Amino acid sequence: MDTATEVKPEPENVMAVIEQAKVEESPLAHRPTGENAIAIKAKTLREFLKQLAALQDEFILEFEDWGVHAKIVDSAHVAMLDISMDKSAFLLYAVKGNPHIYIDIDDMLRWSKQAKEDDDIHMRFEPETYKNKNGDEYTELRMRIAYRYFRYSKRVDFADKQGIGEPKAPHLNLPVTFTIPRMFVVESLKAVGDLSDHITIKTSEDGVDFCCNREDNGETLDCDIGKHFLDEFKEIPPSHEKEIDHRTKDFKYKSMFPCDYLENIMKAIKSEMVTLNVGNDYPIEIRSVWAGGRGKSMYLLAPRVESE
Repeated sequence: MDTATEVKPEPENVMAVIEQAKVEESPLAHRPTGENAIAIKAKTLREFLKQLAALQDEFILEFEDWGVHAKIVDSAHVAMLDISMDKSAFLLYAVKGNPHIYIDIDDMLRWSKQAKEDDDIHMRFEPETYKNKNGDEYTELRMRIAYRYFRYSKRVDFADKQGIGEPKAPHLNLPVTFTIPRMFVVESLKAVGDLSDHITIKTSEDGVDFCCNREDNGETLDCDIGKHFLDEFKEIPPSHEKEIDHRTKDFKYKSMFPCDYLENIMKAIKSEMVTLNVGNDYPIEIRSVWAGGRGKSMYLLAPRVESE
């Protein structure tokens, strides 16, 4: 009985078919074009989103001629983030009319899980017209995303900034500013967190101290970081000299902050260095630069003021 001979394709031909399929399914072959189309590296997009996720689960993405911007406040109104990214951080930035759009952070992070850091993520915001059961037409704004062979689409809404109002950051003339390796702050928070829910940041002419004091058993911890470990350690006298009182002891400035907020913020920031601006029972400003200097962030965290 004759047996049909199985013909196996040559390996070179099989690989050629696979590679051609990859090209045809790649978002590069169907790149979003036209108005309100952008493209960005997955690593840069996630860095942007995770900083926002430290405080909120949604935000308003503001497209401007120069790039994108967002400003959010956490639900307890304890912390605020002002974040921006220049259009030079994008592979493609074709945006018209400066739209402001609601974005769900959890959704954005979820669909981008499969993206590798170096993947190009392409996004387009476009209105689409539909008909309801009665035959009446209505328009929705859809966000379309593509990378490699993944496709994602979701309805989003324009934001009416005039009706909502943007969070306003207080104008602070904080007396001390210094730039410090982010890991120094992370390690100090980890050590203090084993003893207390709050961390005190004190500054003197010698440097900065991240510390805590447990009143129930008298246990204390100090993480002294000398000035030689810091960059751009500056004080702005003398207008704040009147703020110095007995509570500061040998330190000129002292403020206490919740550990959990600072831990979330420091975890979200990926920059090697952060700049801290502090005062005496004043909010702390935490500034960082990322995406090769094309992204900038400023967190503002309210202090816990000790009662007299």
